[in-house]
Amino acid sequence: MGGCTAFNCNNSDKKGFRMFNYPTDIERRKRWSLNTRRDKFVPTKSSQLCELHFEESQFEKNRADGWKKLKPNAVPTLFNVPNPPPKFDRNRQSKYNDTNRILKDIQNENIPALENSELISELPNTLVYRVRHLKLSFGVFHDIFETLQFKVNEMDPSDRLCFLSTDSMEISNQLTYNKNTSEVGGYCTLGDHEKGKTGSKLLLAVIRGIKSKWKQVIGCHITGTTVDGLAMKKFIEECLSACKNAGLQVISYGSDMGPENRTLWNKFDVKVQRTGARQNYFRYNDSNIFVVPDVCHLLKNLKNAMLNKCMTLPAPYCEKLDLPTRVVTGEHVKTLWKWETDNKKELRFLCHLKHEFLYPDNFQKMNVSAAIHFFSIRTASALETAVKNNVLHNDALSTAHFIRIIHEWFSLLSSKVRKTSITKNNKETKYVFLENIINLIEETQFDKGWKPLNTGIIMTTLSFIDICETLFLKFNYDFVLGHRFTQDALENIFSNIRLKAGKTPTSNQCLQALKGISVSQYLSDIDHSNYANDSDYFLLDFFQNTMQNVDSAQSQISLTVFQNNFSNVIFKTENFNTLTSYFDSSDLNNLYFLSGSAIHYISKFICESCRTLVVMPSKECNIALEMKYFTESMNKGGLTHPSLSVIELILNCEVIYREHRSFILHNSSQLLMDKIFTEIQINFPICTTTQNCNTKILIIKYFFVIRGYSISSLSVAKKRKRTYSTASVKKKCIS
Repeated sequence: MGGCTAFNCNNSDKKGFRMFNYPTDIERRKRWSLNTRRDKFVPTKSSQLCELHFEESQFEKNRADGWKKLKPNAVPTLFNVPNPPPKFDRNRQSKYNDTNRILKDIQNENIPALENSELISELPNTLVYRVRHLKLSFGVFHDIFETLQFKVNEMDPSDRLCFLSTDSMEISNQLTYNKNTSEVGGYCTLGDHEKGKTGSKLLLAVIRGIKSKWKQVIGCHITGTTVDGLAMKKFIEECLSACKNAGLQVISYGSDMGPENRTLWNKFDVKVQRTGARQNYFRYNDSNIFVVPDVCHLLKNLKNAMLNKCMTLPAPYCEKLDLPTRVVTGEHVKTLWKWETDNKKELRFLCHLKHEFLYPDNFQKMNVSAAIHFFSIRTASALETAVKNNVLHNDALSTAHFIRIIHEWFSLLSSKVRKTSITKNNKETKYVFLENIINLIEETQFDKGWKPLNTGIIMTTLSFIDICETLFLKFNYDFVLGHRFTQDALENIFSNIRLKAGKTPTSNQCLQALKGISVSQYLSDIDHSNYANDSDYFLLDFFQNTMQNVDSAQSQISLTVFQNNFSNVIFKTENFNTLTSYFDSSDLNNLYFLSGSAIHYISKFICESCRTLVVMPSKECNIALEMKYFTESMNKGGLTHPSLSVIELILNCEVIYREHRSFILHNSSQLLMDKIFTEIQINFPICTTTQNCNTKILIIKYFFVIRGYSISSLSVAKKRKRTYSTASVKKKCIS
């Protein structure tokens, strides 16, 4: 007899496994075959599956002869494949649920083929087993440090450098009883003056590696709305002491700009003021611990300050750069956004900004993604182009300049890859830029005075320079990733707690969730973060998914509508000079940008020879500056211009799109794309390689996907505008 026919399984009766033939019933035989997930597999009379692919519920129980026999309607469901079939009993317990039995079986060698992955999966879950005996209590997690010390001993010395951060999340302020510990939870655990009061926040402490991506929860406390500075200082010192005893070295400490954290800095004698000596670190165990206010929180606060109030830049700075005004305000962005939506511009410069980004409620004010999109190169380029087209006043150039430098500052302090980080080779240039930021912010007025925002930006910039220099000189680092000094690890943990225990969990639910999170962090690394990337790649993903389905059959209704409306229509091919007269400057800039975006995307799917035909060298690009101003203002180096053929094809597509927009909104655009491909006489040389590139149809498909997205984007913007504008008018009337 042969072996098991399942994927990734080589069991047989010779190895001591019970084997079962495929049923003779056609329907059951088909279901067995389908569950194995083997494409085009047709079982024979001798095909078999071993016992490990059947759940316990599929066997007859309490047989007098002790024989292991399947039920008449048994179905296999346990397979080691990417998309396994659903199980009958999803909460079934392992047949090896007794630790003593496991040890006894191993000692007596009663477990055959222990190296087999299917059998090993039946052993008890080590994470669940470890969490069952793990004792976590509020404060520093000493049980975690006992196991962490073993892991640290296996680390490279440079991997033992870490960053400590703390943050709080809202929890339910009710008391709960823990039957496992026979304790009532929910009372404040930090600060003597808070004892006996129910807490409303969970204070969490996390460390994360600076060189590698490991992270670990090391402690927590239940607090009230305010936290005593001395109690907080004591907790931080306990965390630092536990890290030192485990063999870790904390380089810096991070938090947001809340009042309790500013009080904590004062307790550590950390002060950054407009004038006088500045100290951005505190001493602990003969080492400097640099204080780093979270750059993401600072960016959110800076965005809210720009939207709600005016900022005043120093006069010498504006004179040196010939800026038109000292005032920086988000009103210019709002004005351009409103102009585009009021004029129903589907091709918009600010399509990356949503209404709630510019008119946020209390929840949206804490949205990091909104702040990142606001302080982007695209926003700055949009303002500059709008000034060029006389849509905005010349004063908007000062705001565009400020957005550019804040974008560069944030990109450096939150860098995730070496390309955008500070390295040994570029550190002098980067230090000069960061020092210029410090000089600018210390003279910038937020609402006519020195604010905590000034302190935070200066302190985090100073600390990042000092951290980089320490790592370069003392620990021989080649580069430093600013992302390792942000609080995204804490935010991810808060999200996991809410996922496991609800939006406002109790203190006991938080502690229970932290058990699993802490142990899983100890066992493995987390490879991905959750911050939004300020780019248009989400459009490209949308395009890719659409292209995979674009060849699907069209409905008969759409075909009939198309034939009735376009059977006698012939699309005329216009030349470049004629086409440019159909659009205003704003649309031409957006269409030129779309042309460049198209060649950037399709270059992944065409050969090198075809790639050279769709681009135009910068020296040969004689397109009017008024059309490519927006694209060039977004250039950060390596800009590739689209060829004249690509631009003409995109412009012709836009003319046809606007003429037949109503049809496109109610029908599929596939047949329309085919007609454009056939009748628009802008051709690209036939590809002679085996890749057989079809450049023209790729560009047309890309255009229609992006234009489809632009329609939905404008529709959402207009709808939310009406909803929010009414509320804002009422608010103004009341005030």
